[in-house]
Amino acid sequence: MLKQFSIAVVLSLFFFAPASYAKSKSILAGKKPVKVAILAIATYNAVTSGEGIGELESIGQVAEAGSDDKSLAEAIDFPAFSDFVMKRYKEELSKVKKWEVVSASEIGNQEAIDSFRKNLAEAIKKIPGSDSKVFGLNPDRWSSAANLPVVPLGSALCKLCGNYQKALVEAVAKYCNDAGVDGAWVMTIFAGYGTKGISKFFSKVTMGSGSGTAIVHPLYLLVDKDGNLAFKSKNNEKYRSEESFGMIGGKKKLDKEMEKYILDAINVSAEDVAKRVKKKI
Repeated sequence: MLKQFSIAVVLSLFFFAPASYAKSKSILAGKKPVKVAILAIATYNAVTSGEGIGELESIGQVAEAGSDDKSLAEAIDFPAFSDFVMKRYKEELSKVKKWEVVSASEIGNQEAIDSFRKNLAEAIKKIPGSDSKVFGLNPDRWSSAANLPVVPLGSALCKLCGNYQKALVEAVAKYCNDAGVDGAWVMTIFAGYGTKGISKFFSKVTMGSGSGTAIVHPLYLLVDKDGNLAFKSKNNEKYRSEESFGMIGGKKKLDKEMEKYILDAINVSAEDVAKRVKKKI
């Protein structure tokens, strides 16, 4: 199941839906102050090794939380990743125009959140085939910031999932109106690591040894209260840590040091994504 999930994640990054559900220019694009809720941020409880074509080859090399080999996962604090994503994306998105960005938990309208959970569950049923199982809401596979919903976004961006996309956008827009906000941000993030620079070029010869960086793959949607899909993640979007580390045989111990590199990559992603939002909206 984990291997199936991982492959589905990788493939979903390459097959984006051509359609958005914009009906008009988004209220988020104006010059007036707006309030944006971060409705969902979740981290998948695994760290993958490899990237691109290599990622498909090494997709089984996953250290999953709860692994029988505790040395692979016990040092990685996945909830801390989600909390850090929430903190940094709130800070950086607040720099976009005159946006006030808060988490849905801070807004405190639990009825609106509960209604979204219910509508999300109905939307997930529209994911075709086995994806509905792969991207299910098993809490053991995800760490959610502020106990907010986990939104399956790999399927939200695939070509064959139009019904789910539409239902998800509608559910987020309804939350916006229920909670009295102008827009909502939903997000999932996947952590990993891989070779970089000249080490990446020679990785086939060196069997992955050399210099590496942490890598994060964020998936996200920004929806406004009118049901416009105002912004979404790019095809195969990924961000590397600014700091690098040495690897032997394509492996790096998953410990507090690796956790530091992943947090670094998350920080890089938050800064870059917010700059793109500001430029495009």
